[in-house]
Amino acid sequence: QTRKPTIREVAEAANVSPTTVSIVLNGSSAGGDRISPETQQRVLDSVAELGYVPNQSARSLRRQKTDRICLFFNAIGIPYNDIMAQELENAADQHGYSMILVIGGSAKQEHRVLDQLMRGLADGVIAVGINYLTNEEISQLAATGCAVVVSDNYLTPSGVDLIQTTEGEASFMAMQYLYN
Repeated sequence: QTRKPTIREVAEAANVSPTTVSIVLNGSSAGGDRISPETQQRVLDSVAELGYVPNQSARSLRRQKTDRICLFFNAIGIPYNDIMAQELENAADQHGYSMILVIGGSAKQEHRVLDQLMRGLADGVIAVGINYLTNEEISQLAATGCAVVVSDNYLTPSGVDLIQTTEGEASFMAMQYLYN
């Protein structure tokens, strides 16, 4: 496996500072207008020549942002969940986010995912049909700064956006209608 080129190597090849490379690659408006088109092209040529790809982990650490949304289901293969996943993926993409899908399904799996989210796996999470996490655990996740949306009729954690449906009530009304 070959070693990946660093931002410093790109800077040396383009005869600029690593900061200049960062500004060019990130399209930063802060200082970007002070970099001549020729210098920008030199940086881009060096990036292409060396095959430089920014390290997403380092970038996330520096920016304190992952540009990632986590969709946390208890199961896949359920038509409602599949449609929701596709629609959320489309919405995330339109706003410059990538979406990762994680599956719970057991207490061990849900707590593993919770631990990863607490450590910054994503900027936000949409949790649908989780079964083993408590209100307190979900509230602790929200307290870390992770944006949390929970779709559940029984959980009521604090510090999160909560989506509740009227499935039970609607089913009862349908049965009443059919019975009468």
